[in-house]
Amino acid sequence: MTPQTQALIGQAVQFLQSGQPERAESILKKILEVQKNNLPVLEILGLIKGSQGKHDECATYLQKAVQLNPNNISVQYNLAKALSEIGKHQEALIHHRITTSLSPNNHEAWLNLGKSLIQLNQISPAITAFKTSLNIKPKSWEAMSNLASALKEINKENEALIIYLEAFEINSKSPEIAFNIGTLYLQQKKYEEAIYFFEIALTINPNLDFLLGSLIHTKNTICDWSDINNLISKLEVMIRKNALACQPLVMMSITDNPELIFLASKSLFKEDSISNIPVLKNQRRVDCQKIKIGYFSPDFFDHPVSQLIIRVLELHDRNNFEVYGFSTRKHHEDCFNKRLNQSVDKMIDVSTFSYFEIANLAREIGLDIAIDLCGHTSHSLYRIFEQRVAPIQINFLGFAATMGIKYYDYILADKYVITSDQTKFYSEEVLYLSDLFLPDDPNRMPQETTKTRSSFGLPESSFIYCNFNQPFKYSQKMIAIWSEILKAVPDSVFWLSANNPLARSNLLKEFESFGVSPSRIIFADRVDSVTDHLTRHKLANLFLDTFPYNAHTGTLDAIKCGVPVLTISGRSFASRVAGSVLNSLGLDNLIAQDYGAYIKTAINLGTSSEFYNETKTKLVAKYKNSNIGNPEIFCRNLESVYESLLI
Repeated sequence: MTPQTQALIGQAVQFLQSGQPERAESILKKILEVQKNNLPVLEILGLIKGSQGKHDECATYLQKAVQLNPNNISVQYNLAKALSEIGKHQEALIHHRITTSLSPNNHEAWLNLGKSLIQLNQISPAITAFKTSLNIKPKSWEAMSNLASALKEINKENEALIIYLEAFEINSKSPEIAFNIGTLYLQQKKYEEAIYFFEIALTINPNLDFLLGSLIHTKNTICDWSDINNLISKLEVMIRKNALACQPLVMMSITDNPELIFLASKSLFKEDSISNIPVLKNQRRVDCQKIKIGYFSPDFFDHPVSQLIIRVLELHDRNNFEVYGFSTRKHHEDCFNKRLNQSVDKMIDVSTFSYFEIANLAREIGLDIAIDLCGHTSHSLYRIFEQRVAPIQINFLGFAATMGIKYYDYILADKYVITSDQTKFYSEEVLYLSDLFLPDDPNRMPQETTKTRSSFGLPESSFIYCNFNQPFKYSQKMIAIWSEILKAVPDSVFWLSANNPLARSNLLKEFESFGVSPSRIIFADRVDSVTDHLTRHKLANLFLDTFPYNAHTGTLDAIKCGVPVLTISGRSFASRVAGSVLNSLGLDNLIAQDYGAYIKTAINLGTSSEFYNETKTKLVAKYKNSNIGNPEIFCRNLESVYESLLI
């Protein structure tokens, strides 16, 4: 390197140190025009771009630099970080590992390696990397926090909590640690502790990713609505600013505005993430070739989604389809699980695979169509689908909203749940089934029972309103409406689900504040058997649905047991599912368009035995003669849609 070049680099460094990166960059680029392989210049330019958040440009410069000197520790280290920042974790691993081999005592290098491994679902090696980082720097709160997060992923919750709390003692000003502790307490159903730590995090950094949504969701789960309207207003403002403020599921439970739900989903993804998706060609079928379809789920056990889809999996036409299941979580073996395993041609346990390995396996199998049965719910699979596991990727059944990213090509729906004027709020193209989008298993039926109402703590002669939704779907507004109904129907009680003591206590206080005696609120205890749960429905008179997040499987449960469902249909998918079921039965009189109509119909059904009996008789007859619960018809319709995508 000539003295003149060294002087120019020195001048660029001075500009950089004085806060003038543009002038530094201009000098360095002029040097590159003459000396394309100048390692220091390439490295400094990479660091400038990294400091500006332009990590893709940073990686480009550093990739050139690392080719000139693969043993340069700082170049390897910063290149690995830049690749991680743009989501290229598989590529970043190479450079993380080289960095740790060149500098084995660099605790940050081991920490960064662990972070990329976590992103690729390689939990065990990530734990090893975090522990190595801690061995080098025992009091690193960041390494502790990441180690705890990894342990939580393999269900070592108690060990994770101890480490989180130790990290918080070292750095009580970290909103991330406080948030992670709150999240773990929420997972353990220790709701008050979760709220305590979420509120600590909120005082430190109110804009922390997912924090506000997690606080709102936790408060809704225990029906603590103190300051909830203020929190929701703040959340909506943040979502409109594209902040990563909540999981879409939280937004679905507090509004029927499809635009806000779309923005919540969209906020989960970086704008440049689409550019990293592999392209798979959608090849035409050879006449003798079966269509290979893969269903991906973390919930291949006795879970509502699996309960609905299992019979469809069994009934796929094996002359035309080859059906694979990809189970992303390990589950205990039971009768239902065994049936699930037998419902597909091959059930593959990928619970220990990295996202990259799952995608490679799916491509090796040669899937034509991949179906995500999970969406943005617990143990989301979008990191697998962003690898492009099949030429056609579909969002179906497990998540009643858009995924918010273009690598999901389609969403399966019916024309009621997604109306034509709302398709603009879906990143996927909407595929309409010819009938109701919800499948069901006819084996999921109630039994005849000799149990009486009194055996469940219910009055024998009263009109029984019920709701078996999870408490996070309740709201202060719904309690006010239900209270108005109860007060207008004196000989009535409300039978509802709330399986945590805090929710029960808060609900009783809310009802009492609206003038309803706690004696008229009866809580349904959890039952392990689906059959027992269905059977007890028959003791109720009317299912009062929630809004804006309807009962989904719960609507089918009530209707197949002969219990009418009264719902409100809004604008979002989640707020129209119960309406879709009722509409398919020709029971539009049970679909209210606003709260006033909902209250009026609920009161009429509770006070007029003639009107109620007529409604119930009509429901039973309509259900008996409908396609609901007929998986053969549903399966043929679904297969027609699949085939149309490959013609």
